[in-house]
Amino acid sequence: MEKYKNREEYEEEVISRSKLPKGFKVGVVPLTFFPIEKKVDKALPMKLSLILLDNDSESFGSVFTKNSFPGHPVVHGKKMLDSETTRGVLINNKISNVRCSGGAESIDNILSSLSENLNIKGQKFFSSSTGIIGWKLPQEDIISSIPKLIESLNSNSIFPVAKGIMTTDNYPKVRSIEIQGGRITAVAKGAGMIEPNMATMLVFILTDIAVERKELRSILKRVVDKTFNRISIDSDQSTSDTAMIFSSNIIQGVKTSLFEDSLYSICLDLCQDVVRNGEGTAHVIQVTVKGVQCEDDALKIGKAIINAPLLKAAIYGNDPNLGRLLQAIGDVAGNENIPLDPECITLYMGDYIIYDNGAFTLNEELELKLNRYLKDRSFNETAIGFPEHRNNVEIVVDLQNGLESATVYGSDLSYEYVRENADYRS
Repeated sequence: MEKYKNREEYEEEVISRSKLPKGFKVGVVPLTFFPIEKKVDKALPMKLSLILLDNDSESFGSVFTKNSFPGHPVVHGKKMLDSETTRGVLINNKISNVRCSGGAESIDNILSSLSENLNIKGQKFFSSSTGIIGWKLPQEDIISSIPKLIESLNSNSIFPVAKGIMTTDNYPKVRSIEIQGGRITAVAKGAGMIEPNMATMLVFILTDIAVERKELRSILKRVVDKTFNRISIDSDQSTSDTAMIFSSNIIQGVKTSLFEDSLYSICLDLCQDVVRNGEGTAHVIQVTVKGVQCEDDALKIGKAIINAPLLKAAIYGNDPNLGRLLQAIGDVAGNENIPLDPECITLYMGDYIIYDNGAFTLNEELELKLNRYLKDRSFNETAIGFPEHRNNVEIVVDLQNGLESATVYGSDLSYEYVRENADYRS
């Protein structure tokens, strides 16, 4: 079980995961700008990050938000999926480039400058942005920073990108795995406005393992559906959610089944890292719903539990107020016509049975045990720069009415979450 004492110890571990696959370079450069939408006393910071393939690649894919107000990078990215080849993606934090006038033109101008500086013919780059919705990109400031961005390119570590794409993230997130001489390395950005329905916030996956384009995209979608689409911090789906995958196609001969299993393992860890890094999160909640007739019903119940504000608040306070759990299950089951017999279901928190045979099993001793269980799985939501551990509050719901199941991940609801989002633009 991962456990860290301070930021330095955590970042040392993350750096050890950050080796780039063959055929990639990355670079990051800081810049400052003055937004035109709001008067500020001093220039605001932004970081540009570039993920660059050494050569054109046909093997790439992406999944995007289903939000009906997609950002300009999402619209651009969907068009890019029809391109024969790509050379990578340019990413900025601080501003998400969503529904602002001239946003599409800014992408074209910035990426044209990038291609020109790299002596690359044609439009071969994705764009990705994260941050405040509605503000314009500081186009000229970004373009003037591109030469320094190119100078910063390295072929060793993705760690600078993991830090460069952060906004309200508390710490960088990197996962990787080596397979038969090949490698998958992935980074994610995300802390708030998170209940994805395609991918999550921003995720960038790099590999040197050769996978045919169509198969790579199918694998990405399957993996995303079982990982990033099963998390929620605040039930809000972003306008910019994006997960991208790029292959340099250098390492041949790896079975696609092994590749998919490995990618799933990385993304499962990464999606939990995102929840643990949620704004103000002090507990990660892991909900497994089983014994249902269809997987979709299991997902609906699981999401209802991790999005129930009263239950999330109780868990933050280490209060086993389990009536809030029961009402969340009954609410979604009744309104979604999910078969449920109150006399037959069993509920667990950790190893403790909390509801069975149609009634709660609570008593003074169990209340104390559950309170201690929650405290043992909490962490300091205001700690800066590292996760203290990877312990989860585990809830199991067994409807005993079928063979399907699903597991989802969410966070509690803290004072710090409200403070963070009340002051987000201040």
